[in-house]
Amino acid sequence: METVACVLCGSTDGRARVVPYTGECNADAKDQTFTLITCPCGFTYLNPRPTREEIKAYYPSEYYPPAELSSRTQVDRFFKRLSKVMKRGIREEFYGYPGPGRSWVARLLRRMVLYPEYWHLRFAGRDILPFKGQGRLLDVGCGPGRLLQELRGQGWDVYGVDFSPVAVSRAQSVGLNVREGDLLTAGFESNFFDVVIFSHSLEHVYDPVATLREARRILKPGGWVLLYLPNAGSAEATLFGELWVAWDPPRHLFHFDKGSSARVLEMAGFRVVKAKTSTSKSSFLGSADRYFQHVVKSRRKHGSFLRHVAGVGCLVLGHLGYGGELKVVAEKPS
Repeated sequence: METVACVLCGSTDGRARVVPYTGECNADAKDQTFTLITCPCGFTYLNPRPTREEIKAYYPSEYYPPAELSSRTQVDRFFKRLSKVMKRGIREEFYGYPGPGRSWVARLLRRMVLYPEYWHLRFAGRDILPFKGQGRLLDVGCGPGRLLQELRGQGWDVYGVDFSPVAVSRAQSVGLNVREGDLLTAGFESNFFDVVIFSHSLEHVYDPVATLREARRILKPGGWVLLYLPNAGSAEATLFGELWVAWDPPRHLFHFDKGSSARVLEMAGFRVVKAKTSTSKSSFLGSADRYFQHVVKSRRKHGSFLRHVAGVGCLVLGHLGYGGELKVVAEKPS
């Protein structure tokens, strides 16, 4: 284990919170606990933490799900297809993606039909990435490439990087341009990408400031970096305390909220454009199940009533800025 200082201010002081190991890949760590430090500057991070060699024991050989997942029932498959059709229409009508030519009447009717779902996505903090015209996009921590496959189908020129050789092999098997390693060693050329995405990967890296500075180097002037992060300032984190699923020690080395994510981006030379939150119902219910198990001492999992209530509650919390997932868009100055 190694002891570190706060990456934002350099302090070694702070308030400690002990959280249990909840992973399944390291049987020897079943009863292990880890310490999260909340620095006087407000940033929360794991300290002490495993070294780069030690951390490997906490990742299974297949950390990511397969690139293609089949739905369980015909109803699931139907709604999945319907969702894809609606999102494709929303991309074309509201986010500038190319589509077949239509008369103004057809476009007006289409926009009227799609507007409720477009509004729902915006309300829930799940805006779609605007089209940048055959732009180059990099997904850092891309896993087997599910997101890259989707974005490639939308017209993006996609690239990826991931530390897992299993994930990289799967991504390459479906024709994706993915490199093994981390961003600091990937060796992409300067001013190459239009967009760099960190989808729940920045909290895993050992030096987020250096990693974001590398993202800035390889982005074109005016390019965007998109961060998707567990929100340490969320209602979930407050409500469930040490049982919040997104602490995930020791794999999550850093825990960001709106303030700390803005600071780390500014330290790396970015300008924050916007920050929103959303909440995954499955994440909320996972924390709730953990609460029932450890506090209520019940093995019973959440029922349908809690699922429905959580769905509405998560939507509202995300819109109000207290959702469990934080999405930040920042720009490399021109």
